[in-house]
Amino acid sequence: MAGSKGAGIWTEDSPLCQPSSSWDDISKCWTCGCPSFARNGSSALSLRERVSNMDQHIRHHLFFNKSRNFMLNLVELVCGVPANEVDYDVFMSICSSCGGLKMLIDFYFTYPSSFYEIPTQMLIENILEHMQFTKIMLNCKAVKVEHFKNYALVTDNLGNNHTAQAVILAIPWNKVQKLEFEPRIPRAFLPPMATKTRKNPPRRLISQFQFRYAKSFWSDLGYSGNFLSSQPMVSGHECRMSTFCGYMLHSAEDQDEVLEEVIDLLASHFGEEMREPLECQCSTDELNEALHKPQTKPWHRVIWSSSSAVGTSYRSLMGGAVQSGFRAAVNALFVVRPQVVSWKDMLDERPKNLQEDARTSGRIRGLLSRLNLYNVTFYSLFVLGLIWLLNFGYARSSS
Repeated sequence: MAGSKGAGIWTEDSPLCQPSSSWDDISKCWTCGCPSFARNGSSALSLRERVSNMDQHIRHHLFFNKSRNFMLNLVELVCGVPANEVDYDVFMSICSSCGGLKMLIDFYFTYPSSFYEIPTQMLIENILEHMQFTKIMLNCKAVKVEHFKNYALVTDNLGNNHTAQAVILAIPWNKVQKLEFEPRIPRAFLPPMATKTRKNPPRRLISQFQFRYAKSFWSDLGYSGNFLSSQPMVSGHECRMSTFCGYMLHSAEDQDEVLEEVIDLLASHFGEEMREPLECQCSTDELNEALHKPQTKPWHRVIWSSSSAVGTSYRSLMGGAVQSGFRAAVNALFVVRPQVVSWKDMLDERPKNLQEDARTSGRIRGLLSRLNLYNVTFYSLFVLGLIWLLNFGYARSSS
């Protein structure tokens, strides 16, 4: 959500603060029948059935359509593709690398008070102050990468050529696929396709909006400003005083109707005053697609950077992004100055006792984790019905 002006980047300060919301606690959406979605990203692996993708897992464990839509939207937001294209184990790895499912829900939906908004422009300026001989080109994107033996040539959309000894690709995989590589990426570096169950619908887009009003009309009604709609998927909050921002998931055909639909939803909940913003901004982009299996081995002078590859071991620093950038920098240094890099520098450090410290879930704990509203309701009605039939039969036999 850092690509839009005003959306900014979120960082966590403390997990102890709880958000104040005018609507039902969003956590109810996952407690309504899905205890198997552990908030720390884990699950009872020894007892659960193997499922091919998240769509099957969600529809099997969640009973209400509202809960299903909530989780389906969350998976699509996080992974960039529909839930039927996301393997269960892949999503569990993402949850683990991001600090758990609750962290993802906070980031995309609840916006707790422990999150601070940092404008993207301010972040870039602060980075440049601490980095010498570094230049960041804004409003420019690479379109072609030519891979030679002794150097690499990058061409941007303005027609400018940039020569480098190494190229680090720290962009989502769907953006990598739009680059023109010469020669082509070898088959060994292409990820396997995730399992699919049905014909895939067209990819949805995300539109980020920001409305500025004369006053905070939602505060006058006693609301915090947090807003969530599952159909269509719209999430918003008060980012600054009298300023409301958020995003909406939609198809490409509905792009021209995004603002109108969002304003209608806000007006139906916060009043007709929401239809008259003083300033309105909206930008549309593709969802960032998470790579099925992150690349770690460089392709000669082309180096991949993905936080998912090291996020499992380093969950506290932006899902492993810091360690991923460090590893990519070491790989680039190995290409430029191999004599200063040792074999120890090329290793991915892993905690030695990571598995020993993890608490193993027993059989009883695993059985309890499989309980959900659907199972409890079904078996309760079955037992009560059986008792009623026995009592009815006993009464008839007695008479």
